[in-house]
Amino acid sequence: MKIDTESFDIDSSATFAAGKNKTVKKKLAKKDFDFLYDEKKGGLYFNENGANKGFGDGGIIAILKGAPDLTNQNLEFI
Repeated sequence: MKIDTESFDIDSSATFAAGKNKTVKKKLAKKDFDFLYDEKKGGLYFNENGANKGFGDGGIIAILKGAPDLTNQNLEFI
């Protein structure tokens, strides 16, 4: 999956995290990363505000049908 970094106002060294349950996702949401993948529901989120609470002006950007496995090797930041 290719993600245009200019569209999100980030550089090509964007970071990615994934979590399978609510507890893990809540912990990850408090860390400084750019994208979070919900492995259970297939939601891909953009985290605009880093380690601050919530996603800032970001939020869900895609829902991957069937919640396939997604790792940083599946993402290309261009």
